[in-house]
Amino acid sequence: MLALEVSEEELVKRLLKRGQTSGRIDDNNDAVIRERIIEYNKKTSPVAEHYKKLNKVIMINGEGSVDEIFSDLCREIDKRIMQV
Repeated sequence: MLALEVSEEELVKRLLKRGQTSGRIDDNNDAVIRERIIEYNKKTSPVAEHYKKLNKVIMINGEGSVDEIFSDLCREIDKRIMQV
């Protein structure tokens, strides 16, 4: 499992920016975004924790340029492909 690590503040900033262009009303509200992050942490983080215990999670820094993040993801995928 590849997982992007992004700070809450960066997530809020990105979603608010997306709300300006997407027309999604829920992406224009800081409080709604933060509630969605709380929900994610409650429901999805435990799944990641389970796989971390099995050494099946690769954490990728999700902050930086799109090209940097894409490169990091590709590098990790390529490593696994080469192991097969």
